[in-house]
Amino acid sequence: MSYLVLARKYRPQTFDEIVGQEHVTQTLTNAIASGRLHHAFLFTGARGVGKTTAARILAKCLSCVNAPTATPCNVCDACKEITSGTSVDVQEIDAASNNGVDNIRELRDAIRYAPVRGKKKVYILDEVHMLSGGAWNALLKTLEEPPPHAVFVFATTDPHKLPATILSRVQRYDFKLVPQRRIVEHLAKILDDEKLAYERPALSLVGRESGGSVRDALSLLDQVIASTPAGLTELGTAEVLGVADRTLLDKLGQAILKKDAHTALSLVDAAFVRGQDLAQLAHAFLGQLRDLVVVAAVEDAGALVDCSASELAALVEVAKSAPAGVPELLFERFAKVAEEASKSPVPRFVLEVGLIALTRVEPLEPISSLLAKLEALESRVEKGVTTAPSSGPTSGGHGGGAGGSRPPAPTVHAAPPQPPAPTLAPPQKRVAPRNFTELVEAVMDTDPLLADLAQSRLLARDAVHISLGFDKDFAANRLKERLPQLRAALKKVTGEDLAVEIIVGPAEHVAATENLIEVEERKTDEDRERRRQEALTHPARKALDERFGGAWKDPVVDDLEKNS
Repeated sequence: MSYLVLARKYRPQTFDEIVGQEHVTQTLTNAIASGRLHHAFLFTGARGVGKTTAARILAKCLSCVNAPTATPCNVCDACKEITSGTSVDVQEIDAASNNGVDNIRELRDAIRYAPVRGKKKVYILDEVHMLSGGAWNALLKTLEEPPPHAVFVFATTDPHKLPATILSRVQRYDFKLVPQRRIVEHLAKILDDEKLAYERPALSLVGRESGGSVRDALSLLDQVIASTPAGLTELGTAEVLGVADRTLLDKLGQAILKKDAHTALSLVDAAFVRGQDLAQLAHAFLGQLRDLVVVAAVEDAGALVDCSASELAALVEVAKSAPAGVPELLFERFAKVAEEASKSPVPRFVLEVGLIALTRVEPLEPISSLLAKLEALESRVEKGVTTAPSSGPTSGGHGGGAGGSRPPAPTVHAAPPQPPAPTLAPPQKRVAPRNFTELVEAVMDTDPLLADLAQSRLLARDAVHISLGFDKDFAANRLKERLPQLRAALKKVTGEDLAVEIIVGPAEHVAATENLIEVEERKTDEDRERRRQEALTHPARKALDERFGGAWKDPVVDDLEKNS
């Protein structure tokens, strides 16, 4: 007897057996129970998530001897024929290879006849987005007003390729990718039924590589079972699939946080010797860093990270040992490494150098702390720093008198006058700006991060309000993010606490002033024209004109006219 692959052997036969699509199965169950079942359905979603399986179960619900029922018996002749694919009342059509107008005409002619055994005729069109435009037009009228006994079920991975006229005539159900933990639970149940030994981390590897597809997970499980018939282990599964196991990723993360480049490179070398795909290892480690960032930022991250309870606990411990902001910085740096490793012909070199760079990452000091230090330094400079004068040393000496036995009295020498200690001069008071251009320059001098203000125009201003206009969204949005800094700089320059309004769009700028960039361009043009006129009226030019009669070219004027 030929071997039946797990994906077919354990294919769901009722709505309750479909994994991770409760939002679809419950809706269909309620519709059947209430008798409000539509005549055309569109099942969309990624590969291997249960679209065609749900369509077959729906056909059983409508063809079973107990129909209509949400729980088909799977023992009557109609259910057995649908399961084996031999039912004449349930037609499963591959739209990828039967996508022409003639194929749809044949379907349209056959749909008029009543079902042979069941109560409904169900037409399941898989990969329906492959139908041609003519085929859709041929099906349109039949789809809108089918015979009472006909039900259509369309399955596709690309619903955006379907015409809007079709989408408006069907009920759409979006099948989601199945979470890793649900896939692991499903695989564990199957292995228990097969009486095969396994390690839970091995199933986590299979679930992670499946990418949310149950069919892909079962295909990978078949491959691993064939390679390790004695039982599934994490190391054996990782070698068969050519992926990095969780232990390797944990050790790699710990080596990076400990700045141990030697260990990190040794782990990469061991993975290379085992034949693992290093580009895939880079992407797996990027996912590990993502989980680390989530765990560090969220208190209860169990629902956001696809891993077991023990793996989650290990991630929490690593996150606690990492300095604040370091996980985010590591992820940002390594994302570029993972992208380059997937494109490079030598991914090992890219990965190794990238990991060495990660071991040298230093935590960044928060901007708020730097601003606080700058404000404290600025406050000290404004108050001034004085150094108290120090008194000079005193010195004494003995002098001898002629013929006297008594030593002369010590003479005290006054210390030479000391120059006054240097004192930092208080900052000069800023001159109030006379116009909008000077105001912009003063604000940008105060805070260089507000350089986008150079693209603004003055729309209105009074004692409590200033309205700025921008031609482009980019500069306006950047300035909106720094609105508190802008108000603080304006207050420092003008002495007024102004409310700032930022408006984007050319319509409001008709009567507005020039922005700083335009002012500088205008000044440049005026200077160029002034120099051109000076060159034209220069006495030397007049003498040359008289001497050569205009049969010469002035390179200065030509250059000015060329650049004007």
